[in-house]
Amino acid sequence: MSPHHVDLRQEQPRPAASGATGDHSGQRPVIVIIPGAWHHPVHYNLLAKGLRQLGFEFEVVELSTMGEPEAIVGKTHHDDVKIVRDAIQPHLDAGREVVLVPHSYGGFVATDVAAGCTVEERRDAAGGDDGLEVGGRGGVKAVVYMASPVTSEKGVGLTAACELVRGEYPILIEGFVNVEEDVSRTTDESWRVLYHGVDEKLAKEAFAATSRHHSSSSFISEAAAGGRDLRTALTYVITGEEKFILSPTVQHRIADSLGPRCTKQVLEGSGHAPWMQPELLPRLLDIIEGAAQG
Repeated sequence: MSPHHVDLRQEQPRPAASGATGDHSGQRPVIVIIPGAWHHPVHYNLLAKGLRQLGFEFEVVELSTMGEPEAIVGKTHHDDVKIVRDAIQPHLDAGREVVLVPHSYGGFVATDVAAGCTVEERRDAAGGDDGLEVGGRGGVKAVVYMASPVTSEKGVGLTAACELVRGEYPILIEGFVNVEEDVSRTTDESWRVLYHGVDEKLAKEAFAATSRHHSSSSFISEAAAGGRDLRTALTYVITGEEKFILSPTVQHRIADSLGPRCTKQVLEGSGHAPWMQPELLPRLLDIIEGAAQG
């Protein structure tokens, strides 16, 4: 067995427990991973394992915009926003803080999820820092984007957002994604760029576990919020050897567009799935832990 092998069929980690009452102010934030297009919770097992070893509670959300074509046609990123909001709401109701860790497409979802739910906004809504009821505690403490096509302004779709920032740099999908009217389908060679830098056996195993179709509507539905306006700490993880969708240069431009709340972290040598590269996973975990401690 390859030293980098991970069983993608293994049982998923138990979701973070949440209570309806009590003071959770001394607890670490719950980490919520939001998958990229074509990906499922199983793809993030290595990242989840690392978070567990650090003592974090976490969830990996299953999105609705990928799967069999007949099941996903017409679904937009707003459908995924609702799923993630529903996943984090019990933690917010219990006064817990949450750190969103979206990958790729998941970052477009995460921005709308965070808007209105940040720690700062929930405290303001409750009337300040003193004498808070449980409903005023907690909230989204930080967002850690990984190679994500984030829009800085509301009212813009994912594809349009990429076009606004890419300049002379192409969007890296030719030969790897066939964009059709209703669905966007990966090709048989997509694994080479999705998992650039990953052990080949693990890369092929991961690709076999993807959904090959993603709703095209989710790439044009308009954002309800812009990343620049989020009232929380932002981190943008730039994948330094990216071969899929967003080149490192375009990622830098996206991160810069998010304003002074955003901190850039560059993972040199990283492809689109840095948590699957064992030499990079510790650094990625450090970045997430730093955002949680912020």
